[in-house]
Amino acid sequence: MEFCALFFTVLRATPYLLSISVRTNCRSVIIPPHSNALPSQVIPLLASYEGPPNLAGLFINGRPVTSVKLRPLIDTRTGVVYSSIPTAETTSSLSQLSSSSAPLQDLRIYGLTPGIEPFYAIRASLPELKCLDVALGYCDFQTGDDNILVSPESELDESSVPVPDCLTLENIV
Repeated sequence: MEFCALFFTVLRATPYLLSISVRTNCRSVIIPPHSNALPSQVIPLLASYEGPPNLAGLFINGRPVTSVKLRPLIDTRTGVVYSSIPTAETTSSLSQLSSSSAPLQDLRIYGLTPGIEPFYAIRASLPELKCLDVALGYCDFQTGDDNILVSPESELDESSVPVPDCLTLENIV
């Protein structure tokens, strides 16, 4: 039996599950593409999710999840931590967090690639957030006197100096 099917069968048999932590040594976990892969009637009381961002929506959608920890992938065989969660993946996952049937109150993101976009997604999608814990992944991250963010994704000028992003921390609030 395919692992996903077996795992979903186990989840269907645990209706009182309140918390789930998912770790994988795969860089991409294959999940059925349709939105009903894990209907909200399965693990209907789930209040806490911990795992990779690309699986967050699967477990949060339609459930009363109030606490989320997004972590980079860890190769359980070698212990290698893929130190950064790409900004686009984080932003996409953050917008899915609002699909919880309860307001998300606690968000922890570990290994975030620096950039301003995830903070816009947090502001737009999670207005009732009470706790935010962000740990940056490997990066050269700087703020200038005017709070302009410079990240590894920044453009470089002809002297290989990062060109500051025009978005500033002040625009978030």
